[in-house]
Amino acid sequence: MTRLRMPVVLVAALAAVALSGCSLFAADEPDFDMAAGECVVDESITSDTQTEIGELPVVDCSEPHHGEVYYAEVIDATIYPDNIATTVEEACLENFADYVGVEYAESRYYISLIYPSETTWDEGDRQTACLITGDTDEELTSSVEGSGE
Repeated sequence: MTRLRMPVVLVAALAAVALSGCSLFAADEPDFDMAAGECVVDESITSDTQTEIGELPVVDCSEPHHGEVYYAEVIDATIYPDNIATTVEEACLENFADYVGVEYAESRYYISLIYPSETTWDEGDRQTACLITGDTDEELTSSVEGSGE
């Protein structure tokens, strides 16, 4: 099965602006410290559009949630990478099977990427994260770690 939907979630502190069909949410400040195993609530991470977020509420994975962080890292660079989306996507695909127990192409789940925008980069944001999601607007009710799905 070929997996095509890979939503991209930008962490950014920009005013809401319309971009060719993408919805953006204003964020107060980029203050992320995400870790593998955290489950988060925000239905926008299940869409296939670029979305700007300000924070992701963390809940216990047994509670309804929209995504689960399975990989996170801080970028060690001084200049905003031109290829940041590609770099994060590659890291997400590379680390998927280690967390879920099956390759992304064989999984029923999707991936959302979180990475800084150029604006939040200038404010010191270097956090990236990979989230596992279900179908659009689907709420998960348990951890997907080691599920093999």
